[in-house]
Amino acid sequence: MAQRATQKEAGKDTALHKIDGMRNGGYLVKNRDGKVGRTYYQKGLINGKIPVYLCIEFKTIKDHPSLKTPLKFSDTAILCDPKTLRHIGFID
Repeated sequence: MAQRATQKEAGKDTALHKIDGMRNGGYLVKNRDGKVGRTYYQKGLINGKIPVYLCIEFKTIKDHPSLKTPLKFSDTAILCDPKTLRHIGFID
């Protein structure tokens, strides 16, 4: 608790995520073009937009070839309007 209070006082709103080991946690999202990407809890808005790291590699599930799981994301982000994103999952 003391660590959480110290980080909160320092102005870091990601203290809970660091304590719980969710440093890389975020949301799995789909933009209006249908592209799948991910966000990070610890990265904030940039000029009112959310940085989204697009999926560059998918894994196909053997029994269901139409289902794909994101496997790898880009190192650079695109900025998306939060109103145009749809949450499709969580990343812990």
